[in-house]
Amino acid sequence: KMARLVHHVRHEDPAQAFRMLAELKASFDTGGPHRQIFTLPAVAVAVLGLARRLFSPGRRQTSAESVSVAELFDVLRSAVLRVDSLRPQESLRLWLLWAVTADSLYAADVMGDTCQQCFDCGLQCLERLREPQAQLIGLQLFSGTLREVKHLDDERYKHIADSIVRYAGGLNSKRLQCEGFTLCAVLFYGSRCTDAGRVIACLQEALRCADRAVQVDPLAVGLFVDILERVTCVFDLGLAQVTSPFVSSLLALCVEHLRYVGSRAPAESLNALRAAVRDMEAKRAVALRAAGIAGSDAVAAQHVDTRYAGLRLDCAMDLPGMRPPGVAAVG
Repeated sequence: KMARLVHHVRHEDPAQAFRMLAELKASFDTGGPHRQIFTLPAVAVAVLGLARRLFSPGRRQTSAESVSVAELFDVLRSAVLRVDSLRPQESLRLWLLWAVTADSLYAADVMGDTCQQCFDCGLQCLERLREPQAQLIGLQLFSGTLREVKHLDDERYKHIADSIVRYAGGLNSKRLQCEGFTLCAVLFYGSRCTDAGRVIACLQEALRCADRAVQVDPLAVGLFVDILERVTCVFDLGLAQVTSPFVSSLLALCVEHLRYVGSRAPAESLNALRAAVRDMEAKRAVALRAAGIAGSDAVAAQHVDTRYAGLRLDCAMDLPGMRPPGVAAVG
């Protein structure tokens, strides 16, 4: 309940609001760990919200008691480091939020290398997580946040991305490693970074880990479906290394593993595969129509990704619920 006090700290002057939050944090510092794990994160989030008001580009502080970047950092660092000693998973969220805030204030030229430093601290938190679910959630948060930042230079971005990939490879089960490598593939494609070789390397590692995981637990077939979903996303982007035969072969592998476990196949894995196949089937139908009209209407056909015409989806059509009654399979 004490953490709710933070949300009542408001002032039209952000510098005055910061002073009040700093006083509130000083009081919270005297509380025990069982309170600080709730109160200090609330203070950190509130201070980060004020950072945008205090240092946004073009804004001048008019208060007689203006706030310096060093003052703001002192309060933030003290709060986050204390949370870090109590619960690394929570401090990871705060470091990543701080990184995003610093990135958003890049144009104000007040944050320096803060974004890089926050990611470095966040990676240290990530490495201290021991509970499997916490590790996976941390990896999701980290990879998603890294893709969102816009002002890290390419060298720093790749250094952090490489560190995350190494972390994924060090997780303590093949299942977790597979999920980690599948997540890491997103770091190397998109508007921020496009490295087809690293995308393929992550996906190949994920496949190897999935193969080992199903030897331990045959019901872990959903790992292959997750990889297929990631591969189809990459296929949509038009990466030359991800070809129609590759996608078709991966689909056949998913179907093979699902058939092996039969009625024990997890419902969520079947549902995910159905959704992926139906999406590919719709795009394949559009591609086949485009190929048919290419001679008569080349302008219309050029806007269609004809690579989908080469997909082989028939292997999945006999799975439960895949084909409506009375509908025949199409290559």
